[in-house]
Amino acid sequence: HSNAESEMGLYNRLDVVAEYWAKKENWLCLLFNHKDMAEVGKELEQAKSYLKLKNKNEAIVHLELLREDLLSLEHILYFNVQNLF
Repeated sequence: HSNAESEMGLYNRLDVVAEYWAKKENWLCLLFNHKDMAEVGKELEQAKSYLKLKNKNEAIVHLELLREDLLSLEHILYFNVQNLF
């Protein structure tokens, strides 16, 4: 695969993830702060935008921020569920 094909494939996969996230975000707001949820969607859109502009380095930065946001949400969910029991 060429680099452009790989980037387009990644863009398409991020697009699918962003659509899925948008569908699930409202339900997840019952468990998490809406601001935390919005950060995930924002980072997904930023990464997609930079990939579309062929700025791979900035896309990687936002994918790393997305990873951090998701890890943070994982810890919050663990503590929220633990508090229920």
